[in-house]
Amino acid sequence: MSLWRFEVILDTPEKFSKVLVPDRMNREVQEVWNNFDIKDRVLSLHRDTESKVYRVQLRHLFTGQMKFETYLRRGWNEFVTSNNLRMHDRIVLTLEDHHKILYMVRIWRGSTEITVVDSFVLIDNDGSISDSDIISTEYVPREILIKTPFFEFTFSKGYMDKPKINIPVSFALAHFQDHEDPTEVEMHVSKWWKGTMRMSFDSKHRIMSCDIKKGVTELIKGEGVKEGEKALVEMEGTDPPSFTLTFT
Repeated sequence: MSLWRFEVILDTPEKFSKVLVPDRMNREVQEVWNNFDIKDRVLSLHRDTESKVYRVQLRHLFTGQMKFETYLRRGWNEFVTSNNLRMHDRIVLTLEDHHKILYMVRIWRGSTEITVVDSFVLIDNDGSISDSDIISTEYVPREILIKTPFFEFTFSKGYMDKPKINIPVSFALAHFQDHEDPTEVEMHVSKWWKGTMRMSFDSKHRIMSCDIKKGVTELIKGEGVKEGEKALVEMEGTDPPSFTLTFT
C-alpha cells in the first residue's frame, strides 16, 4: 500500500464539480474497501488546520469497451464552495488514515499556501500541536518547519524498458556530491526495496548524471507500476540515501 498523494489544479470550471482520480489511487482505494468490507464508499477530506470533515463520493463513468473513469463527485463541490476556492487554486490531498480513507488537504493560491489562516502554528514544547495551555507553548513560524527534499519522476516507456529512476542533477549536486559511486539506497512504496545509485562525474568531480538502477526492476514488478505513472520522490534519509515514492 503506498501513501497516496493527489494533486488538483482548478484550471477548468468542470473541476469545481468533479475531478478525475488517478488510476493507481482508484485501484488502491477499491482494494481497501474490499479488504475491510466497507459499504459506505466515500473519501473523507479535512483541511490541515480544521477538524471539519467533508465526505466525497467516488463515482464511475463508463467510457465504452468495458473501461471507466473514476471521479470525485458528490460532496466535492461542497468542499470547494465552503473553502472559497478559486480558479487556478492548487489542492494537495495526502492520505492520513487508510482504514478511514481520510485525507489531509492543503491549498495554495499562486505561490502562497492559504491552508493556514494564521501565519503561526501553536506547538507544545514536546512538539505536539495544541490550542490550549498557552503557558507551555510557543508560536513557531510555519515557514521554519522542515521541508522534505523531493523531485518528481514519470515512469515513461524508456524508463520502463530499461528500468531506472533518473535523479535530477541539481538534486544530486545538493544532496549526493560527497557520496561514492556506486551507493546503496533504499526505496519505499508499500515496502522497502534495496537499490543502487550510480553517478558519473566531470574532471572536477562534480556530478554529471545520477540514476537509481539496480533494484528498480524489482520495485516496478512488486508494486505493479504501470507505464506513464508519476511519482513524487521524497528523500527520507542520507545514510544510506532513502526515498519514499508517492504516486500522484
